[in-house]
Amino acid sequence: MSNAKAQATEFGWISANSGLDPENLKSPIDKLAYEQLTDENAVFRFDGSDLMPAAVGAGSFWNGMTDWISLGEDSETVLADIEKSWPSE
Repeated sequence: MSNAKAQATEFGWISANSGLDPENLKSPIDKLAYEQLTDENAVFRFDGSDLMPAAVGAGSFWNGMTDWISLGEDSETVLADIEKSWPSE
């Protein structure tokens, strides 16, 4: 099933199915993702936002990190804004 889906999808799709043939992936980004995800020496780290309150993880943290990376926002300002957004209880 994953190979059929890969053949039918132009870009933006990758599968955790170990039977996926990477030759079926069309997008260079999908191929790169496959290489990285199947590299036994790769190390993956998660930001933990899924464990944060929604107002932070899907709100201020997400927006702050996006602004920090894409707009070059100041690190101290971004971190202070995220810290202020945490619920008081």
